[in-house]
Amino acid sequence: MLSLRAGYGSTNVLEGIDLELERGRIHGLVGLNASGKTTLFDTIAGLLQPTAGRLSLGEECLRPDHVAYLPAELHFYPRLTGRDYLEVFRAARPRTAIAYDIERWASVFDLQLDMPVEDYSEGMRRKVALIGVVSMQRPVLLLDEPSNALDIEASALLADLLRGLAAGGTIIVIASHILEALTDCERIHRLAGGRIAGSYWRDERARLVADLSSRQMRDRRALLGELAGQMAWDTAAGPAAT
Repeated sequence: MLSLRAGYGSTNVLEGIDLELERGRIHGLVGLNASGKTTLFDTIAGLLQPTAGRLSLGEECLRPDHVAYLPAELHFYPRLTGRDYLEVFRAARPRTAIAYDIERWASVFDLQLDMPVEDYSEGMRRKVALIGVVSMQRPVLLLDEPSNALDIEASALLADLLRGLAAGGTIIVIASHILEALTDCERIHRLAGGRIAGSYWRDERARLVADLSSRQMRDRRALLGELAGQMAWDTAAGPAAT
């Protein structure tokens, strides 16, 4: 993407994004709340038209049918079962896509396919949405907070899945405002002020943490420590818990 700008109405959120995402890598996108992560994903996915700049995939323009996108907020039609939901994705797959077995995917993630999705837990909804998006077999996969509500086992399975997709050449981008959610990313891009403020390899985590920690944030944390100390329980004033 080159000099990408996008926003809502007369307000630009993205102020000139220049970023190259290599095939076969898991990329991370990190930034504070309202830094533009979702706006960038919506623009890449074709849900929001850029006001300037260019998006390309290799030598051609990036099209919406190049992209599979899992948003942070999930929405489901009422009364659909997990099986119904995944059948919708089956119908949307390209004719050249390799067939996928819904039952086998469900067994991996321990999903009850014939239960209404509205009766699923938040973690189960996230898992069925992940399966659906991955089944589209698109060259670009955008995941906004994909580990939300997932338990330890499902998170480990997700990490294995993403590594396998990356090894097959998929461009994967994971967005989060929590750095710990991006531990499997080979390269993390920091979004600030509507621009890419820095890109970091996995072994540059310390530099990324330092860049994320502004002086204002350090001052806030110091103040918080002082306030928390004032709220601490006075052990001399009461009995210990047993």
